[in-house]
Amino acid sequence: MGTVRKLSVLKELIHIKIGIITLVLFGMVIALTGIVYADQGVPQVPEVQGITTSTAISCGGTVIDSAALGWSVTGADTLATRPTIESSSNMLDPQQVQYSTRYDASTIAQHGQTTFIKSMGINTANKLLSQSDMKASTEVTYMATGNGGNIVGSENLMLDGIGNTTNATDRILCPFGSTARSVIPPYCNIVQMGSKYDLTTGSVAYTADERFVGLDASTPVVMNYNINVKPYTIQDQGTSPAMGMTSAYIKAHIEEARGGNTSKAEDLTYSEISSASGRISAFTKEISYSSQVTSTATRVSHTIMASGSISPSGAISVPDGGTVTFFMTHKKGLFDISTPTGEWVVDGILVPGGDSYTFTNVVSDHTIVANYNV
Repeated sequence: MGTVRKLSVLKELIHIKIGIITLVLFGMVIALTGIVYADQGVPQVPEVQGITTSTAISCGGTVIDSAALGWSVTGADTLATRPTIESSSNMLDPQQVQYSTRYDASTIAQHGQTTFIKSMGINTANKLLSQSDMKASTEVTYMATGNGGNIVGSENLMLDGIGNTTNATDRILCPFGSTARSVIPPYCNIVQMGSKYDLTTGSVAYTADERFVGLDASTPVVMNYNINVKPYTIQDQGTSPAMGMTSAYIKAHIEEARGGNTSKAEDLTYSEISSASGRISAFTKEISYSSQVTSTATRVSHTIMASGSISPSGAISVPDGGTVTFFMTHKKGLFDISTPTGEWVVDGILVPGGDSYTFTNVVSDHTIVANYNV
């Protein structure tokens, strides 16, 4: 019987270790591979604000703590010349970028011994790598001391970013990072992550942070969320496994255009949730989202469909921003420019006759028809 018992305990420990490794690997898949797309962040407003709080509670009884954040910031270039597009059911102005974030957290402990420590920081200024616009860190230990004693907690973080076609030269500070005509394409990306738990005994540590305000579009937009549920430790008395349930999740919906076009080029959805209940020896989940502008290429060329008494004729490819001239012709060759007797129809509109017609600064497709009068 002793041997059977040892084997049973060994199997339980192996299953626990496998569970821990699996949860960590799930987090590493998101953290290392990321969901990398072309969020560009948004610049700060002229006046910036900062909010910080620090809380420490040790209580045998009832503990309640809650926090909520709602924050939207918009940036737009008033000198923009490109047309508006519709993104995420909101009509954006030319060159406009808009970000909204929501954060909420709640902890309620009753009929038990609770230690609660939390720090919260919000800053609306431009941020660089390794800095955060919002960061929350919480550590909780709890043990029920009466009937019905438990601790219930939840935390949720959401980031929603939408952007119109934006000139890369306005947002990428490095002079080699973009050309005069390169753009950052439109996008609509929303990411959510968080956790919840309901325990009668245990220790929980969790952090949340994000960055989306910055002057340079090459600085990634990031979100990070980590949670660790572990046994309750009593000084000089050992540890007691966490008892109850816990879970953590991520949801993401990514929509991206390409170059200067406004049509959707990519649509990606992702969701993942991990949970554990019962006697919890360990629960760890690490989640990370990173999105960065890695290319500012614009559309390579446009097509002009030319027909009638015209040279050149057919589908003519013109580089973005380029110039092309068409000449009117007849059966014997080029039109005699001294006696012009023709007309042009450009994009369906009649244009008075002449020996040639020139398109300049081509940024879209066109049609042209040459009608020569014999």
